[in-house]
Amino acid sequence: ELQAAGGLRPYTWREVELPRGLRAFIPQSGIPEGLELGEDGVIQGAVVDPSQIIELEIPFTGIVLTGFFFFAEVSDSQDPAASQQAIFVLPTLPIGD
Repeated sequence: ELQAAGGLRPYTWREVELPRGLRAFIPQSGIPEGLELGEDGVIQGAVVDPSQIIELEIPFTGIVLTGFFFFAEVSDSQDPAASQQAIFVLPTLPIGD
């Protein structure tokens, strides 16, 4: 479940396109097929195509993130609504071998 703070509850979530500036660093993004982001911020389902997993190395840190990367926006219930966008990663772990 995605979380937000501030503003006026309830919040509404939606996936949005990755900003152009980030596309150079993250070659593939989006909630993978089989998973769904509900308006309440809950992600449910099962991944059916592991080929969407990417490894992203954070420059100058030696840290490698492995998983599914997506960009989402949360809006609050004010009129007009306040909103924020952020990048998220659903991490993956290898199972068996």
